[in-house]
Amino acid sequence: MKLRSLSLTNVRRFAGQTATIGEIGDGITVLSAANESGKSTFFDALHALFFQPYSSQNSEVKKLRPHSGGAVAVAAEIETDDGLFRLEKTWLSRKSAKVTDCANGRFLAQDDEAEAWIDRLIRGGLGGPTGLLWVRQGVTALEPAGTSTAEKREKETALDARRDLMSTLAGEIDQMTGGRRMDHVLSACRAELAALATATGKPRTGGPWKRAEDELENLQQSRAALAAQVAELSGALDERRRVEAERARLDDPEERAARDSALKTARAAMQAAEAHVLKLEAAEREVKIAGLEHGAAETAVEDLKGLKEAVVVAQAAVAAADEEEASAQVAYAGKEAEEATASDTLKAAESRVKELRAAHGQAQRAAIARLAQERLGEMRARLAKAEAQVTRLATARAEVDAARVDDDILASLDDLSRQLTEARARRDALAVTVTRWNGLIFFGLKNRRARG
Repeated sequence: MKLRSLSLTNVRRFAGQTATIGEIGDGITVLSAANESGKSTFFDALHALFFQPYSSQNSEVKKLRPHSGGAVAVAAEIETDDGLFRLEKTWLSRKSAKVTDCANGRFLAQDDEAEAWIDRLIRGGLGGPTGLLWVRQGVTALEPAGTSTAEKREKETALDARRDLMSTLAGEIDQMTGGRRMDHVLSACRAELAALATATGKPRTGGPWKRAEDELENLQQSRAALAAQVAELSGALDERRRVEAERARLDDPEERAARDSALKTARAAMQAAEAHVLKLEAAEREVKIAGLEHGAAETAVEDLKGLKEAVVVAQAAVAAADEEEASAQVAYAGKEAEEATASDTLKAAESRVKELRAAHGQAQRAAIARLAQERLGEMRARLAKAEAQVTRLATARAEVDAARVDDDILASLDDLSRQLTEARARRDALAVTVTRWNGLIFFGLKNRRARG
């Protein structure tokens, strides 16, 4: 049997905590610590695990309890030819014992059955723990203090085990120390030590210790390089896992459908925004065109107002011309009478002149009256047309304010603009001029004249 680990819970100085000695390998294991660190506590607890029943409340068990009280628990892992097993015992307030197979975690025995299992284990002669547990500091054993038959039998078993162990140890010591055997052993030890170290205790060059240290240094360097590679590879693996997770997320049908839906929505929004921008640009152009047309219409209205005023001035000029002509005719008649009394010889000539002038005056007045009448009719027609255009302009403004400008309205405005241009041309071509010279009044157009 081999001891592999030992755990104490709430034992003596380890009150309220668990202390463990683990990973005990083959060969010699040295437990080294300062005094009062608890080394003897581990040996006493191990001895109690094998030799004190879980239901015991004797003084040896109570000595394991700390001052704060509570249950005392000890567990050990042991290795036998049948495998690795875990032995556990709890004394005092929560009494229990159990054996567990570490290979599969299955309970093999509990309480009294566990005690029987442990008893069969330690009854196997020196292969059990009896001889080992005998070597303790200051005492020979955790022997029962009673005088019952069972306690006596336990004392005899422990005594026989110690006797067998002492006999074996005595024979081994005598065989080693008798004669010159010890000298040969010491000489061999010194030779082996000289191959390992120098006289000052340092590793000998070329020796196993030095080679081991060199190998250790190389291994440490290799370990550092490998640790760096491991860290780098670990980072790369983490990045790979992250990328794979991202790829899986991107390849997920629902995620892809969501992205496609979001993309379609974004494209539709972008197309709607572009269409709205085009509408805004078209509306801005229409507003600019409407502004220009509004300015042109206002200019046309002002021109029509000026034309109307010119017609009024022309009518006043015609009336003034008629009055001046009447005055001139009266004066001319008086002058003819005076000339008739002044000279009889010129009477016939003056009569003839009078007749000619009268005929000429009648012709001139008729021509002027006819021209004025025609001009007045033309002006009235132009005025009516201008007023109609003003009405149409007002209607167009109302329509522009009330409705959206479309191609038909733009075509209508273009037509009105052409008509306005033609009206201006006709106005400039048919503008009336009134000229007075040498007592005579002349009416004419911009490009032709009528003389009277």
